[in-house]
Amino acid sequence: MTVAVDHTQEDEVQRMVAMAVGHCRSLNILVNNVAGTHREFQATDRDIVTMPVEVWDRAMATNLRSPMLTCKHTVPKMIAAGCGSIVDISSGGHGGGAALAAYAGSKIGQHRLTMAIVTAYGTHRGCRNAMSPR
Repeated sequence: MTVAVDHTQEDEVQRMVAMAVGHCRSLNILVNNVAGTHREFQATDRDIVTMPVEVWDRAMATNLRSPMLTCKHTVPKMIAAGCGSIVDISSGGHGGGAALAAYAGSKIGQHRLTMAIVTAYGTHRGCRNAMSPR
C-alpha cells in the first residue's frame, strides 16, 4: 500500500493512519524517516544570522512537526492494538556546527520528542520501545 501524504498537514496524516489501519486492521509500528536534505534546502540552511526564517520554519515542519503528527495519530492505534514500536530516524543533528543550524535544531527536537513519547507511553499496555539513533 502506498499513500502520498504531506506529513506536515494533520488532516493528511489522519487520512494516512486511517487507511493503514483499514488495510492492515491494526497498527503496531511507525518509522519516522523524514529530513529536509535536498541541495536547495542545505544551501540556505546556514547560520541563524543569515538564514531566512522560512528555512527554519520548513526544517521544523519537516523534521519535527511531521513526526509529532504521525505519533499523535498512531500512538492511540498502537495502544488499542496492545503493542507498538516507534523508530525515529533522527541522526545527523547531534554534532552541531555553523552550517545546517535549522536541520540540527529540528533533529535534536525530534530526539527529545521521542524521549517524551517513550516517557509518556512506554509502559502503556506493552508499548515499550522507541529508537532514535545518534
